[in-house]
Parts: sequence; structure tokens; C-alpha cells
Amino acid sequence: MTLFTLISSSFVKTYFYILVFSLFGRNLHSHFFQSPLSHNQEVSCFGEGGDGDTGDNWVVVCSGDHWERNEPIRLRHQDTDAYLHLTGDSYGRPIHGQKEVSGYASPHPGNYWRTQEGVYMMPKRTDVV
Repeated sequence: MTLFTLISSSFVKTYFYILVFSLFGRNLHSHFFQSPLSHNQEVSCFGEGGDGDTGDNWVVVCSGDHWERNEPIRLRHQDTDAYLHLTGDSYGRPIHGQKEVSGYASPHPGNYWRTQEGVYMMPKRTDVV
């Protein structure tokens, strides 16, 4: 499942704050509302073109010092500390089989994310963010 694209010309360190844009041109957003299927924390799309609020800020959590090309990462919501999570629950309507993505309170195997495609750049080590 492709949720978003992150493009960076420098190394991304663990606990680096990012603004994630969905494929719909909106910011990936969360807040203290309950998600409809799993009753975890709701994740939605909000704002436009980078305009929004602090509910749009996510933290990259890597297992090492930097996000490596084939390494899974977690995205933790800055305001609520919930992890971007795939529950396995799916909607019947409007799109049959569409999975719910929510915020989960703690680290879990369902909240690892991995890049599947894209353009990878090899920055200089001096470009560490």
C-alpha cells in the first residue's frame, strides 16, 4: 500500500520531524479522535500545500542513527505520540477492502513502514540533518 512519498536530499536522522504529504495533496494528520473501525486514533488528510497545524507533524523513528534505504521505520505523531499503524480492519464502503490506517498507542509490528519505490540519492556524509 502506498500512502505517501518522502523526498530528502540529506540523511534523515532518528527522531527527525517531518511533514508527510498524502497522495491526495493533503497533509497526513492525526488528533485525539477515535478511528471508526479499530477505535484507535484517527488518521486523516488535512490542510493543503503544507498549510495545516501541529497535528500534521510526524517523527521518523529508525532503529539506528539514520534511515537506511532498506530499513523499516516507524512514524510517530508529534502531538499525540501515536504510531502510524495498519490495523488489518477493512471498510465495506465506500471502497470495499480498503484498509484502515490509524494511530496506535505503542510500538507494534503493524506500525513498521518500508519504502517500496522511489528515487534514492546518496548524499555526502556532511549533509546530515
